[in-house]
Amino acid sequence: MTWVLIGAVVAAVCVLAALTIGLVDELRRPPSNLRRMGVGLALVSGFAGIWLLITPVTAGAGLRCEAPMLVLAQYSSPSLATAAGCTEPMLLNTAIGLLSVMLAPVAVLATRSRVD
Repeated sequence: MTWVLIGAVVAAVCVLAALTIGLVDELRRPPSNLRRMGVGLALVSGFAGIWLLITPVTAGAGLRCEAPMLVLAQYSSPSLATAAGCTEPMLLNTAIGLLSVMLAPVAVLATRSRVD
């Protein structure tokens, strides 16, 4: 369960970092639609990633699985087993969700232009 906690903390920190960078830029620099677009893109990316991490997955043949982030518990010492057929879709959603969350600060930083 340690990896599940680490995944949740990484997701929250990435979204909060994107919001903080965007807010600091908005307060300290002249208005820019490019930076606002970057913050909006970061919000969409971050919250979509969190949604992918916590929304239960439906695997093939109508099999209902748990939250995808729980697949990370397989890598801890008292491993948590998932139902047969759930591991791959849960791992895919977890990978896409974490990638999406980690791209949120990148979107904000990429739209921070030095010249306004």
